[in-house]
Amino acid sequence: MFASLLVAGCKRASALSLRLPSALAQSSPSFVPQRSFGVFSSIKENLANRAEEKKQKTMDEGFKEMLQKLASYDTFSMKEYKEVFIWLSEKSGANGWKSHIPGVGKMEEVKEMKKYVSILNAMTPLQLAKPQTIKSPDRQKLAQDTKLTVEYVNKVLRMYDQQLVMYKWVHMRKQNSKPIPTTVAEMKDMMSRDHSGITMKDMMKLNPQQSRYQSTRQKIRM
Repeated sequence: MFASLLVAGCKRASALSLRLPSALAQSSPSFVPQRSFGVFSSIKENLANRAEEKKQKTMDEGFKEMLQKLASYDTFSMKEYKEVFIWLSEKSGANGWKSHIPGVGKMEEVKEMKKYVSILNAMTPLQLAKPQTIKSPDRQKLAQDTKLTVEYVNKVLRMYDQQLVMYKWVHMRKQNSKPIPTTVAEMKDMMSRDHSGITMKDMMKLNPQQSRYQSTRQKIRM
């Protein structure tokens, strides 16, 4: 598809240059390249737009699958989160056969996901079943066992909290026979109008920057 666009663009550029009067070409030699470059710039932009559309479509499809997976759970502990996260990491190439493709295993995003997976794998059955039992000493031990920092452990726990909020909201919509969003944009729109199943505190977990901002304002008032 992209190759045919490029061929068509080349033909168009050639036709444009042939139609130019020879006198104009001689008196203004810079005119031809400008027209040609304009055509190729248009092709490049078209290709970039198509690539971005394809990327967005892939992301939307993955997001839709993730929400459907969330809606399928009756409960959502760290155990279920681990299943979802490993499933996502396999789709991204962090786990499974994709991780053996040259170059894929070295991608920064993939490398980060592998670290999070190692933390999830290091958790005990109790920690997976009841993540609220993970205290400071447990976080330090998880960091030590995985040779990562405590901040990585904290980030995994924060991501779980955010995923739990999404689960509660999606689960409630499913129970109420309401449609499940298929894209991030749809979810934001639906969530702005329907807060069923989640609290304001939950909403703050989805937007930690806003939460820190409000916390700072409260401290200033005090």
